[in-house]
Amino acid sequence: MVAILVLLTILTFLTLDHLAQQRALRNAAVARAGAPAPSPPRAAWPDPSGVPAGLFWSPWHTWAHVEPQGAVRVGAGFLPVAALGGVERIDAPAPGTAVRAGDTVATLYRGSRTIRLRAPVGGVIEATNPRIQGAPRVLGLDPFGEGWLCSIRPRGLATSLRSLRVAEDAREWLRGEFRRVSDFLSLLRLRDPARVAVALADGGVPVAGFTDALGDREWAELVERFFDAPAPELPSAESMR
Repeated sequence: MVAILVLLTILTFLTLDHLAQQRALRNAAVARAGAPAPSPPRAAWPDPSGVPAGLFWSPWHTWAHVEPQGAVRVGAGFLPVAALGGVERIDAPAPGTAVRAGDTVATLYRGSRTIRLRAPVGGVIEATNPRIQGAPRVLGLDPFGEGWLCSIRPRGLATSLRSLRVAEDAREWLRGEFRRVSDFLSLLRLRDPARVAVALADGGVPVAGFTDALGDREWAELVERFFDAPAPELPSAESMR
């Protein structure tokens, strides 16, 4: 008799649990049916707070990392790849090439459009990254790791670093650059609303491939503003005394 009561109790609990689960599933289905369709994901710039603190940034959106052995590893930030909408091919000077700060250390190609990436420091190129030659997309997927551009044996490194941004100063500058891109596109939209409207999502956030909506003249203006800026003035020996 006791065994039968125990069995009936277990069956009762299982039945109640099953009914509760079915009720929960029905309620969830009703909620989904009555809910509005989800909005498409909005484009968003990468968060500069995730940029490694030890990188020195040039005004051309290239960075420098001083390696323990004294070489400088050079790479590119988010903006060049985002502006192109992807990279199809990369050209770079051969190892042994001498460069000054502001000289080209890589050229990115997508279709007929190009962006020249400039050296944040001067010296001699020791090596280029073979991985990005065979898989240019790595430049956008891992810009601060596997997507580095080249290694430079620097000359006058201490002087060059004084003209670059680092740590929170660099992050704040990057946030300002992202705002400048949004402002630039908003200005272009005033000139040509039909063409440039698709480059900005709600809230003025640039969408993926935002430059596809730009004509050749607008593209040239964007490149000049963000990637062809004049080289910063290096502090002189007199000013450092």
